[in-house]
Amino acid sequence: MATLRIQIHPTTHKTHPHQKTTYTPFISCSMQQPPQNNIKVVVNGAAKEIGMAAVLAVTKSRGMEVAGAVDSHLVGQDIGKVCGMEEALEIPIINDLTMVLGSISQVMNLFTRVKPNIFRI
Repeated sequence: MATLRIQIHPTTHKTHPHQKTTYTPFISCSMQQPPQNNIKVVVNGAAKEIGMAAVLAVTKSRGMEVAGAVDSHLVGQDIGKVCGMEEALEIPIINDLTMVLGSISQVMNLFTRVKPNIFRI
């Protein structure tokens, strides 16, 4: 993503005894990436119909990204390929939710606390 900024900087010209301040426009362009503050989403039941629909919806959404896929079927396969996407997401399906959440919290360098009643069926 390119960023275009237009700034106006004051400059002082000493052409005569009275200093005159003029404003000169300054245009800069940079190719810096904005900070990534995406919401990390872990899809439980990712290999099922609703789970695959959730994965596709998250990958198309701005500000969200699939961070993990949990299911007891198709373990080890890439969730992007399972969902029929052209490119792999490089996220394997894992059958252990705590392992997925633990790996994400280590990557993000945060402590993740999971309340047991959230995952009741």
